[in-house]
Amino acid sequence: MKKFILFAFTTGLLSAVVTSSFTAEASDEAAVKARRGYFAAMSFSATPLMLMGTGKVQYNAEKAQGLANNLKLFTEISIQGMWPKGTDASALKGQTRAKAEIWAADSNFRYLLTDLRRAAAEIASVAGKGKDNMERAAYNLARTCSECHRRYRNRHF
Repeated sequence: MKKFILFAFTTGLLSAVVTSSFTAEASDEAAVKARRGYFAAMSFSATPLMLMGTGKVQYNAEKAQGLANNLKLFTEISIQGMWPKGTDASALKGQTRAKAEIWAADSNFRYLLTDLRRAAAEIASVAGKGKDNMERAAYNLARTCSECHRRYRNRHF
């Protein structure tokens, strides 16, 4: 079932990008839809992991490992095409919360994505081995997500 969901998500993501790429405007909108879907899918896996790691939700080794594996897989997908310049919140009001600072020359956004990949790999390596083993990895994941959101995502559309 998980493989089917991932396949359906990836297929939908690709078709949104490919079928809308005939004009720049349509391509930009497709890129925003794709990245919103991408981050929603990641959040679907990351949020319960962070809650389990902090004890706010009961730990379940099998569920934690499955979520962590999915999260790690999502972070391995190339998302470069989802970030065309000019697709920030000021340009596409109501469609994205991405701040224009993402595209600034001195942006460390791509480094934060690398940190996210590391945090996902870390939690995937320990998620099924007990809550105590997962606690630090969940903290690192939450810290990485929060740092990027603080710098590069508006609170509201």
